[in-house]
Amino acid sequence: MSESKKSSDSLVEPAVRERTPTTTREESQGVATTIRKLGHRAFVENAALKFVALVLALTVFVLVHSDENEVYHPWVSVTYSQEDERVMVSKRVDQVQISVRGTRRRIKRLQKQRLESIHIDASRLSNGDLLLEPSMFNLPEGVELISVNPPSIHLEFDERDEKLLTVEIDTIGLPARGFRMGGATSRPTQVRVSGARKALASVNAITTEQINLTGRTLPFEGAVTLLPREFEILDAPSVNVSVQIVEELEARKLEAKKIELRPADGLNVDLRGFTIKPGTALVTMYGAVHALEAIDADKVQVFVKMTANDLMQGAPRRLELHVEPMLSDIGYRIDPKFVMLEAAPLPEAP
Repeated sequence: MSESKKSSDSLVEPAVRERTPTTTREESQGVATTIRKLGHRAFVENAALKFVALVLALTVFVLVHSDENEVYHPWVSVTYSQEDERVMVSKRVDQVQISVRGTRRRIKRLQKQRLESIHIDASRLSNGDLLLEPSMFNLPEGVELISVNPPSIHLEFDERDEKLLTVEIDTIGLPARGFRMGGATSRPTQVRVSGARKALASVNAITTEQINLTGRTLPFEGAVTLLPREFEILDAPSVNVSVQIVEELEARKLEAKKIELRPADGLNVDLRGFTIKPGTALVTMYGAVHALEAIDADKVQVFVKMTANDLMQGAPRRLELHVEPMLSDIGYRIDPKFVMLEAAPLPEAP
């Protein structure tokens, strides 16, 4: 009996051991299939409703975060108007910076638009500090003003006056070498201006914009704008200006020149029998720089002409100058102006 039981057990156990791995794989596959089915149901079944729910959730998230407060610091322009009898002499504040607070949506909307400028009617104000109040700023609904920088504007006024000012021509730079600025005139020579009485009391002239003369060799003529100052120009804002550019005159001294003796026309004489005292002369030339530089000093000759009268008497003779090419707009001086001719013994014939 016991042997038959052992025999039957030995026949059953191997079968059980062989089915165990197969059963485990089938169970694993079943679990995976179940997970896939659940995932499919989660994402596919009722997909439209789930998409709507997702959109609503994102919308709520955006709305919640867009309602968070933010601070923005824009610039606001300032404009003025005032009556003609007074002039504002204090420094103008052309823009102020404000700090505002609002929801993110309102701030973004505000950043896309330009804030209206503050308008100050100075005709109704007197000297002092004007406080910049929130009512002056046209802010959108839901945007709160936190601060203004500067918080106030200092205003100071003076009585208006008129005055004739002389036009002063302003130049910069130097003309080309050998040239200089001559006279400068304007038409008109005076202009009417209007401004604060105290400021005009110490002003007698109005200046033109700078005229550049650097490297110029020719005159300048044209309309030039008057420089704006703290007063108003009642006449034309520009004047016609004429600036003369002229050549500079210089003096040029040459090295001592030997004086030559030349016979007058038709005189046949041996010049070797005469000497000139003194025998040299100094030459100084005057004229434009470029003309003087063009002169070749080696071709400058100083001479005296001998006439028939010089054979009879030793009268002083005036020196003459010869230059190649001939001088044009050049003045000169010879020192000495006169020399004496003296007879000298002729050299003996060999």
